[in-house]
Amino acid sequence: NTQCRNERGLCLPNFFGASCSRTEKVIMPCGVTVICPFAFENVGLKKITFPRTLSHIHAGAFCGNNLTEIKLPENKYLKKIEVDAFSKNSISNLELPGCITALDFHAFRKNPLRSVTITKGTKVFHKPKSVEIKEG
Repeated sequence: NTQCRNERGLCLPNFFGASCSRTEKVIMPCGVTVICPFAFENVGLKKITFPRTLSHIHAGAFCGNNLTEIKLPENKYLKKIEVDAFSKNSISNLELPGCITALDFHAFRKNPLRSVTITKGTKVFHKPKSVEIKEG
């Protein structure tokens, strides 16, 4: 679907992930601002490097991979992470930067989360009662 666009920059459409099936490592180029729905769903990712220009991660973008950790950019642009963006991975520790203004906690469901650190100011939706959030 090439309809996923952002007026501020580039976006990775959902066919990008399908064209690189069984990709273990992705380094996203600077200038990418949006990752479209299901762009990297079930492609076997183990490591991802995000650009400092990233502003929005859509639903299911990295669902069903082998990610054990993610490092989101600490920038002024990253504002939104949608439902199931990183679900069904192996992430156990999570540190989220304070620039995020809309985080659906279901973005990380079906991960063995043990520790979540969120910088003060992040607005979290749908946080499970069983998960303790530490403000960093």
